[in-house]
Amino acid sequence: MAAIKEVKAGGAGETSDPRLVAAVQHLGGRGADCVIMGCTEIPLALAAKDTPVVAIDGNQTLVDATLGLSIGRLDFEEIPHAVR
Repeated sequence: MAAIKEVKAGGAGETSDPRLVAAVQHLGGRGADCVIMGCTEIPLALAAKDTPVVAIDGNQTLVDATLGLSIGRLDFEEIPHAVR
């Protein structure tokens, strides 16, 4: 299966930390289809464009959901496992 990339605006500058790139490459080599950059610092040091698999920026996902809810473009019913 071809690698898919998700690139979000912002985050790491021109260069990703080579240790993080190597870690994601290792995970991809072991069968990972995606990685979740869940720690707030990871997207600052690793650009999704530099990863061989889908890289989900947890910070950006939270921002997108929060803004979507606040302006009415997203409803709690659309969020799996949302606290109601």
